Amino acid sequence: MSVARASGGPVLHSGSRLRRGLVEAASVILVVALLIWSLMPVYNMLLIALDPDEGDIEFEGILWPPNPSLHSFRAVVTQGYWLVEDFWRQLANSFFIGLMTMFLTTLIGSLASFALGRMRLSGSWLLAN
Repeated sequence: MSVARASGGPVLHSGSRLRRGLVEAASVILVVALLIWSLMPVYNMLLIALDPDEGDIEFEGILWPPNPSLHSFRAVVTQGYWLVEDFWRQLANSFFIGLMTMFLTTLIGSLASFALGRMRLSGSWLLAN
């Protein structure tokens, strides 16, 4: 599809430039849509956390609460609510479980990858570079 010039570089036709521009525009639109889709739960959590009415949030077309409050965060950190009386212990337990899961996953994955790497399988050339 490209024609060689005297200088040695390819000459692109306007159709391929247009196609490449459309592909790039579609890629940007897809990335923006995926970014909005991925960040929407974080935005929703932030709205609920900053809502002064204790989580009774209804979407009324307002993108930000009119009177945001950090009361919910204060209640968690100072353990002023019965549901979060043991917040720091629960957080430490979650952190410990996360670390142990990460350690065991890394250990088992490393051992399995070493064992699979030592095996000579038919068709293993498909996995190599």
